[in-house]
Amino acid sequence: MEYWVGDFFGNLFLTISLLTFRRLPPKALVLIARILSPMAFYLNKKYRDRVFSNLSLALGKEKNLRERRKLAKEVFLNFTLTPLETIYMVAAPFERSVMNIKIKGRENLDAALTNSLS
Repeated sequence: MEYWVGDFFGNLFLTISLLTFRRLPPKALVLIARILSPMAFYLNKKYRDRVFSNLSLALGKEKNLRERRKLAKEVFLNFTLTPLETIYMVAAPFERSVMNIKIKGRENLDAALTNSLS
């Protein structure tokens, strides 16, 4: 019962997001993520420290601090873009994404399926 306010605003935000994202072009998501990712980078210290730690562990002395910081910011861009893309895929009409996929080499797939069935 005590979480109803958070649930209410979370549902309200999601509903507004779905209605908004339904009308946006995909490139707008990248723009939104580029605006939000620096905020996430500076406000989420715990995750930022974890990203720096992982990059230091993975790269060692291969990359200097400036390069690791640039990579960390790219991580935060993807960290911000992923939920936006998820909301977009839920909100966007089915025809906008799936029906526009062009398959190259369809005849190869059909031939392989025919051979495997016989």
